[in-house]
Amino acid sequence: MNSLKVSIIIPCFNQAQYLEESCTSIKNQTHSNWEVLIINDGSTDDTEKIALDICKKDNRFLYFSKPNGGLSSARNYGLDHFSGDYVQFLDSDDLISPTKLEVSIRENSDLVVTDFQLLEKGKVLPPFCDLKNQKIDFNNVLKNWDIEFSIPIHAGLFKKNILEGIRFNEQLKAKEDWFFWLEILEKNPKTSFVNKPLCLYRLHQNNMCKDDFHMLENIKLVYKLLFDKFKSEHVKKELHNRLNNALYLDNKNLIKTQSKYRKYKALTNKLIVLSSLLLVIVLYLMFSN
Repeated sequence: MNSLKVSIIIPCFNQAQYLEESCTSIKNQTHSNWEVLIINDGSTDDTEKIALDICKKDNRFLYFSKPNGGLSSARNYGLDHFSGDYVQFLDSDDLISPTKLEVSIRENSDLVVTDFQLLEKGKVLPPFCDLKNQKIDFNNVLKNWDIEFSIPIHAGLFKKNILEGIRFNEQLKAKEDWFFWLEILEKNPKTSFVNKPLCLYRLHQNNMCKDDFHMLENIKLVYKLLFDKFKSEHVKKELHNRLNNALYLDNKNLIKTQSKYRKYKALTNKLIVLSSLLLVIVLYLMFSN
């Protein structure tokens, strides 16, 4: 198994403070036949300095620098330059457990997904979804992504052959992983799930919030791209169902919000009346003597 080489692609943009810890989690792997492609996507912090220092100490780390093009662009740069039998994606702020590569390769599948945990301020937390009860196939990812579950990209290990002809869509600045997983799973790869949390997804301010307008624009774009990419009536029906459900939930939330607003207004009006009455009483007492 150690004869099989894993290429680990780390896109980096201004997260120098996490890069060394992320790379250490790779150096601690029980499977030692790997290369790491550190892709500096136009960082303005100490990413280059830290990356070059890491490469100097271990020649399995390779450094690449490119103008800023976004996360998908950096990952694609790695996909254009890797040399391994498998690909492991790892964002520069995330971590993998020491046995992640060994256990995944042992499955001998085209795609291996392991469970994961969250990491916030040094504390390990349960995952945001339950992957063990999800079927990892095209239909389920199409229907239930971001509704019942989603899969962190570093939970997967991808055999080289299933990546042929597939790249991350660089038009998307959000939801790019959903599109990528669908393209992979459309090939119907032999897929295994390992019910062990072998990677950590770090929570911090930069990945916990996105501008609402930015997110809305990318949701609109990803649906357009999906309708263009997948022509079958089944896919179109599922996408329409998702959109209808989203509209229903948005409307339901709007009704709830309006109801809360009406209750708030009624309460506010009562408080205004009570305050006015209290003011009248106080004024009466002040001027009645």
